[in-house]
Amino acid sequence: MDEAVAAVPDDSKVRLARALTTSALPRFFGRAKQSDDDFKQLASVANQASGNLEAGDRQIIYYHAGLIAQRAGNHTEAVALWQRGLKAEADSKLTEKLRQEIVRASATPDARR
Repeated sequence: MDEAVAAVPDDSKVRLARALTTSALPRFFGRAKQSDDDFKQLASVANQASGNLEAGDRQIIYYHAGLIAQRAGNHTEAVALWQRGLKAEADSKLTEKLRQEIVRASATPDARR
């Protein structure tokens, strides 16, 4: 996957495939930072509405980018990313997961500021 991203670094579909694959690996493989960086870069691309991202791709990207922001303690950013994911409305199950994450994060004291 690394070689594919190196060959076409601006191809969002290739980067998304790597991000999803590496995010599913156990942490001891040491790929979490790369996965997080990919999702952050993809969220930036999705925000610009450029690239070859379909609604379902954007929804997945915003979901994972929100989880990354939440792990970093940035609940406000996480909620904002998940709200962007809700706008895609591509997958009903993922839409429900996004809603649940927003409710959970909104109940966190940091998110109420």
